[in-house]
Amino acid sequence: MMMRIYSALLLGLAAPLAAAQTVGLLDGSQPQSMLSAVQQFGSAELVTDSDGDPRINAQAEETRYTVFFYDCTAGKQCRSVQFSASWKQPQAPSAETLNRWNRDKRFGQAYLDAEQDPTLAWDINLAHGISAANWQDTVATWIDTMGQYSTFLYENSR
Repeated sequence: MMMRIYSALLLGLAAPLAAAQTVGLLDGSQPQSMLSAVQQFGSAELVTDSDGDPRINAQAEETRYTVFFYDCTAGKQCRSVQFSASWKQPQAPSAETLNRWNRDKRFGQAYLDAEQDPTLAWDINLAHGISAANWQDTVATWIDTMGQYSTFLYENSR
């Protein structure tokens, strides 16, 4: 009996703590707030894809990229996003070249898309929210990683 009371008390205390931890966090239900950080690094617009989910089309310097929202419920409450960018090149990089990127770099997965264009993608979990500062840092890391990948592709195309 005492154990049940103690368990109920703990559960009663845990709910407000969990709610307090999510206050001020961005999640997939707030794509407009997430767009603001992306716009600090270049042009960006929030659109809706053919499934009704949000999507951010953006450009930083000369590189266009997309932030796809995934695991959404009715176009809202998205649980993850994926940054993605592709580069047009006369010749696709070799699997060995892309594997070297994936082996040596922590951020951004390199692969060839359906058109054999080198592509960089990075998935971010939003299931429990992300602070605005962390989201801004994530976008900055993505912009930096795209620049590194662009240089990597150029250096390995000669």
